[in-house]
Amino acid sequence: MWVLAVDTSSPGGAVALLRDLEVVVERRGAPDRSHAEYVPPMLAAMLAEAGLPPSAIDLFAVATGPGSFTGLRVGLATVQGLALALDRPTVGVPSLAAAAWRYFQESPAAAHCAVWRDGARGDVFAAAFHRPADPGWPLDEIAAVTVAAPGTVVAAWQSMVPTDAPVLLGPGAPGGAEAAATGRRVIAAADPLAVPVGRIGWLVHRAGGSGPPHALAPLYVRRPDAEVERDRRLGLGPLA
Repeated sequence: MWVLAVDTSSPGGAVALLRDLEVVVERRGAPDRSHAEYVPPMLAAMLAEAGLPPSAIDLFAVATGPGSFTGLRVGLATVQGLALALDRPTVGVPSLAAAAWRYFQESPAAAHCAVWRDGARGDVFAAAFHRPADPGWPLDEIAAVTVAAPGTVVAAWQSMVPTDAPVLLGPGAPGGAEAAATGRRVIAAADPLAVPVGRIGWLVHRAGGSGPPHALAPLYVRRPDAEVERDRRLGLGPLA
C-alpha cells in the first residue's frame, strides 16, 4: 500500500511517501517559507522522484495538530483536496501523539513519555503518554493535550505524570529548564513528523480506522488569534 503523509504542524514541516511502513521518499520544508508555498511543489517532486502518479496513492495521512493554525489548515486542505479528487481514504494523526509514538518505537524500554512543542506566546503544547499495547496504536494518554506556560504544566503534572517520564522537547519550544528543575530528563525531539504520521496512518487503516476526507478536523487546542481579536473588538468573551 502506498501512503502519502503530510506534516505542517511545525514551521519546517515535511511530506513522506511510504510503502506500507517503509519510507521510500521524505522531503522537508524550510522554516523560513510558508507551508502554502512549498507543500504542493514538494509533493509533486516527491512523487516524481518515486516515479508515481498521484493516482497510485492508496491512503493519505496528515498531522492534525496542535501546531501553527495556518500550517494545519494548509496540510489538511491539501490532503482533503487530493483524497477527494482521487476518492481515497484518510487518517488524521495528532502531532504530540505521533512524536510520542516515534519515541516509543525507538526506545523499546521506555514505559511513558511527555511531549512539549512550541505553543507560541511563551507556551507549550503538552501531553503525556504510556507505552501502548501491541501493535502500538493508539497511545494510552496520561495527561490530555493542553497549552499553557511551562511552569503551569509542570505544576499540573506533579501528581499525574511520573517524574521518570522524559520530556521530548520540540524545536523552539520553551520550558526545558522548568522541566529539568523537577528532575525530569529533557530530550531534544526530532522534527518533523511526516514519517511517523504515515506509519501510524497505515496502522490505523489496517485496523479499519481510516475515513473520508471530510471527516478530518484540526486539533487547535487554543482559539485562533484572529477569532480572539475579533471577539475583543466586538466586546465578546475572554480577551485571550
